[in-house]
Amino acid sequence: MLFRKRKSQDGKWRKFSKEDESAPQPEKLMRLEFQMMLRGNVIERPSGKVRQIGVTVEGSTKVVTSGDLIDRETYEALIRAGAIQPKAPPKVPPKENSGS
Repeated sequence: MLFRKRKSQDGKWRKFSKEDESAPQPEKLMRLEFQMMLRGNVIERPSGKVRQIGVTVEGSTKVVTSGDLIDRETYEALIRAGAIQPKAPPKVPPKENSGS
């Protein structure tokens, strides 16, 4: 949806609002960084080096390039193939007692 409009069931066009529950929910996407990728071909582009690898997810093969936004299923398939390092969970510093 380019302009966030959609035809409703009655055939009229309407815009989605943030509180509209029928609006499509974005998937949890994550960015694939060059440093995360352990395998794949390194390609020189005018903007810099990128790494590409093909991975099969649910019966279809996808070509994944560093810098791409990937969904959770593709991310897990790349980990199982040994093509990327898993992201470490964010470290939360311990809370300090404030003199009570």
